[in-house]
Amino acid sequence: MAGASTGGSAGAAAGAGSGGTTPTVYEPPGMGETWPIESGDPLNATVPALVALDDGGVMIAGASADPATVGVTAFDTGIMSEAFVARLGADGAPVWARPLTEAGLPWAMRRSGDDVVIVAPYLPDLAEVSTSYVSKDVYLAKIGLDGTPRFETTVEFDNEITYTYGLAIGAAGDIYLAGGVQNSDMVRGILSSPILVRCTADGTKVWESMPEHTGTQGYANDVAVLSSGDVVMTGAFDLDMTFGSLSPITSTALLMGLPNGFVVRYTEDGEPVWADQFGGEDFSVGTGLSPLGDDDFLLSGGAALDLNLGGTSLPGEPFVPDDMSTFPPMAAFVARLAGDGVAEWVTLEQPATYGSGVELSGATVLLAGDMEDGAMTGGFAYVRTYDVATGESVQNVTAVSGTDIESAFIAPGAGHLWVSGRFSGNTDFGNENILDSGAGVYLLRLGAE
Repeated sequence: MAGASTGGSAGAAAGAGSGGTTPTVYEPPGMGETWPIESGDPLNATVPALVALDDGGVMIAGASADPATVGVTAFDTGIMSEAFVARLGADGAPVWARPLTEAGLPWAMRRSGDDVVIVAPYLPDLAEVSTSYVSKDVYLAKIGLDGTPRFETTVEFDNEITYTYGLAIGAAGDIYLAGGVQNSDMVRGILSSPILVRCTADGTKVWESMPEHTGTQGYANDVAVLSSGDVVMTGAFDLDMTFGSLSPITSTALLMGLPNGFVVRYTEDGEPVWADQFGGEDFSVGTGLSPLGDDDFLLSGGAALDLNLGGTSLPGEPFVPDDMSTFPPMAAFVARLAGDGVAEWVTLEQPATYGSGVELSGATVLLAGDMEDGAMTGGFAYVRTYDVATGESVQNVTAVSGTDIESAFIAPGAGHLWVSGRFSGNTDFGNENILDSGAGVYLLRLGAE
């Protein structure tokens, strides 16, 4: 199947996903229930991960240099910034908050029954949290929706550095982590490869799996558990990569070391089922996953120039380098894939620069990302919605416009949507303007029409 799309899609799915049949339309910023909250660490702009709650509130896991912004009463003496988890009401006011004293900046948070699971770097001795701090081992915690800690544990690894940006919860509460590892090689230098980890519901590691990788850049950004219990993982790699006994996948990027995206399916016991490369002659990456019924799933990411994914090819805009633009423009994408990796529809959003994550709410696919405004003076953090059955665009919600801005996490709830991201400079939240601000973090609640 082949075709081109800007704000549209290629292909069509056989049926809708779980939930409703009519996509949700959200109020634009400044209307209805929409309002922003400034929160987080103004120095490091550490964007909080989100889990929407049934009462209209939200759980956030991030870091702050000012504990009062999220309801933490005080940090320990000498602490300049600290990781935390907090529950906010539908009005954004803190219900409870607790510091995560052994954690670095949380990478991800997911709902697990009446709890949330949080994954972060394991950094028990640092006085400051930063986006650049990583660790050998990984911090894993389960916290009740009422703030009660179920466990805080350390998942140990033999690598020099381990990071796990992706987090998913299985039907029985098992925890899956996806990310990357870094190790030094005397000949090849610093090597990075993807990793997938399965832990029990209490945080005990069951297995880990890493492909054979001939390149130096490899990592995973997200993981999802399919309806059958199998697991899919996505990210990027260069050169060649081999998962178990499967045939190698190869990057088609023309420049040496430039990554392409990948998606791979595993059994729940860690056996690779299939693996596929996607992208084209330039950079591409997978950033987000969301499971559907019948082992279908959603995949988001970004690509420069052309995108070849799951048997569908979408050409990018023609590009000729000049003194002002030496690299081709990025485009966000979102796709629905069958359990065998075949694309049922693919949408390439060429005005956008990056798709940071994808979620499903009923019949609504939500893609978060950022785009330039075309004048090289700023950009937009946005959420775009699609019909899960066809991939047709439903709504483009321009959440925030500013000098330097992005949306990083989205969490759909019942009749509302939470968005978190980073901003700096003059920023327009629709019903509130922030002028000449330094770097900061925003939390936005969009009401449904």
